[in-house]
Amino acid sequence: PVGATIKTITMYYKNTSNEDMQFIFLKKHIDHHCFSGEVEVSLDFLPPASGGPDNFVQKVINHFDAGGLIKDKYLYFIEITNTIKTGEQVRTVRGMRIEYTV
Repeated sequence: PVGATIKTITMYYKNTSNEDMQFIFLKKHIDHHCFSGEVEVSLDFLPPASGGPDNFVQKVINHFDAGGLIKDKYLYFIEITNTIKTGEQVRTVRGMRIEYTV
């Protein structure tokens, strides 16, 4: 909700390859100086990692533009790039947890 502050986003993922996945937290914005209409809120990487018992690990992301404050009602969204599933390599997301205060 508008006025809330995002404290952390915890990503639960598996990456058995040698390449990172990219975590991008964006918001749509009516900004005539931003041609894509998207403003970056946070950017991070999900490096190769796996752990027991099911090879999924977690990464806590706690750095956000404006201290995580939701300033307006425009759409915020998370994009995960470079996912894959082959016989030898898996880069996938199981889920996420968003912690915020109102």
